[in-house]
Amino acid sequence: MDMTETSALLTMIAAFDRRTIGDADVAAWQLVLADIRLPDAQQAVADHYRASRDFVMPADIRDGVSRLRRERVKAAPPEAELMVDVDYDDPAWPRILQARLAAIGDGTPPAEAITYITAAAAVNGRP
Repeated sequence: MDMTETSALLTMIAAFDRRTIGDADVAAWQLVLADIRLPDAQQAVADHYRASRDFVMPADIRDGVSRLRRERVKAAPPEAELMVDVDYDDPAWPRILQARLAAIGDGTPPAEAITYITAAAAVNGRP
């Protein structure tokens, strides 16, 4: 997330718990949540307040996003289906699988993750 997205997330959180937010809050939260996607963070906040009256903290959001990503990957097709078009003699195949699972964790539908992540993209680190 960038600073604008972090501010939007804190605005959402404030709607639940009426906390006040300022520039320092946005900067602090962004430092901890920079690698989290805004839609995933928003889902984690909604899930938190669906089950708890406690103030949400950045660690709660990180935990919620991790849980969300695990659920997406768990619901994905088995590894054999994710790797149907890959040559297992190609030394890049573990990276391809990892890139496809990361894309699924990000919310990319499995069929799209399978078709658009190629061996060249995985090897170059650009899924």
